[in-house]
Amino acid sequence: MHSLVTRFILMGALFGLSFPIIALSLDTYIRGYELEASLFVTLHQENPIHWIIDLAPFILSLTAYYVGMVVQKRERKVRIQLEKELKRSNAVARFSRDLALGKVPILPRLVEQDDDLKKSLTKIKQDIQEIRREKENKSWLESHLYILTELMEKGKHEELAVLMNSLLGKVIRLLGAVAGRIYIAEQPRGSKEYLRVLSSWGGISQEASQERIYSGENAVGQCFRSQKPMGMPLKWVSEDESHDHFSPKLSTAFAYLSPLMLDDYAFKMGVWELDFLKEPPEHHKELIQKLSVRIAFSIWIDREAKSKLKKSA
Repeated sequence: MHSLVTRFILMGALFGLSFPIIALSLDTYIRGYELEASLFVTLHQENPIHWIIDLAPFILSLTAYYVGMVVQKRERKVRIQLEKELKRSNAVARFSRDLALGKVPILPRLVEQDDDLKKSLTKIKQDIQEIRREKENKSWLESHLYILTELMEKGKHEELAVLMNSLLGKVIRLLGAVAGRIYIAEQPRGSKEYLRVLSSWGGISQEASQERIYSGENAVGQCFRSQKPMGMPLKWVSEDESHDHFSPKLSTAFAYLSPLMLDDYAFKMGVWELDFLKEPPEHHKELIQKLSVRIAFSIWIDREAKSKLKKSA
């Protein structure tokens, strides 16, 4: 960078030197003097303006020096800015490459200083994470739905209650639920349709297992009547086993209910309920809804088989 200032000084000095040379040459020509050793002194004595013209190389050199310093500072500032932009571009490139490779990189410090760029990259990062999360959830859903469907297929020759108990236990452990019940719809001839507990997991009283729930009664009956999934917070009293004597403890949880039906309301088979310590994620709810159709189909198959057996008898 110092060579830039030096070049400016040399250019200023050479340009300034041309002024006295041209001025002395013209004065010599106009006066008709011959070239001799004392000519320089003679011209300066007869025309003192030459002393001022002789200062041109120094004045222009000094001017060129200050101009060179200004240009040098600007170039240095531009160079620093370009280097900073290059580092930022490289940081963004590494950040993008890591995202493409499935990593979750931290925003570079250089990016943190640029609010607009930070917001853009953060939005891209969040979008990619959301897409990746959706793919993982979809893969999880498909794989576990296949496993549970296979379980139901292998147990199709078992008693319906036994099969449903086995399925309910698997689902509860898989989803991290704490309790669950499958209610089956019954309608004896001449009586009103009601729901009864077919299978349960997580503890249920003898009275509750024999209770009849009619359409529209409590959350189970409402879900059966509307034939739409529903979730709601609930509170129960659990037993604290950390003491010698059991003591009641109020727990806050979340119940998710899904209707068991086939062909969009044509065959209403019942309702199943799963209780969680907190609201389950959406892909867990989706698994429950998809399994609802398979459970309803198993109930329908069981009823058809019993109906045929009864007719043949």
